[in-house]
Amino acid sequence: MVSAGQPWLQDLVTVLSAPTVALSEPSGQLRQSGAQGVRHANSRVLSLAVLEINGAEPVPVGSGLVSAGTALFAYVPRETAADAADPALSVTRQRTVRPGVVHELVRVTGGPRAAGTL
Repeated sequence: MVSAGQPWLQDLVTVLSAPTVALSEPSGQLRQSGAQGVRHANSRVLSLAVLEINGAEPVPVGSGLVSAGTALFAYVPRETAADAADPALSVTRQRTVRPGVVHELVRVTGGPRAAGTL
């Protein structure tokens, strides 16, 4: 049997404030694969956190680190009532890690065409 070895980390977004660390795919979604998840003092405390709008994942359009302890992820929901070639809504997800705490703030913003139901 061939061992899979250690999970790859170079493709993950790492947000940390020791002893707490959050590892996610570049879209910001935390899935139950590889090293993804939230760990505190070497124990996995969260293994899944997937953002959905109306049962569908929004399309990731960008991400980046604000600091070692904060990352920002941007999305466009493609399944909204006002969906068009120029989406009416945008979504940002800010993840902040402090020792023993992971805080996520999700903002949904849009223009006049955004009126409707998500």
